[in-house]
Amino acid sequence: MILLKNPPQLDDVRNFIAKVPQYPISAQQVLALAKNSRAPQEVIELFSIFPADTVFTDKDDLTSRSELVSILESQDEAENDAFNPEED
Repeated sequence: MILLKNPPQLDDVRNFIAKVPQYPISAQQVLALAKNSRAPQEVIELFSIFPADTVFTDKDDLTSRSELVSILESQDEAENDAFNPEED
C-alpha cells in the first residue's frame, strides 16, 4: 500500500494540526487549510489521500488518524526498501 511518495514527519503533521482553528472539519477543509498555510508538501499530500467527505470531530481525531496513516506509510516504505535494495 503505497499512497505517499514521501511520508511527512510526525512533527510537521502535529505542527500543522495545531493551526486548525475549529472542529468538526472535513478533509477537504483540512487540505485547503494546509495549502493556504503553506504546510510542507508532504503534509499536503497526506491530507489529499483522505476522502473529501471525511469529517474529523476534534483535534484528537485528526491527530490520531493522520499519525496512523503517516506511520503506516513510513513502515511500508521501510519494508519496500528492505525488499528492493538500491543497486550501485
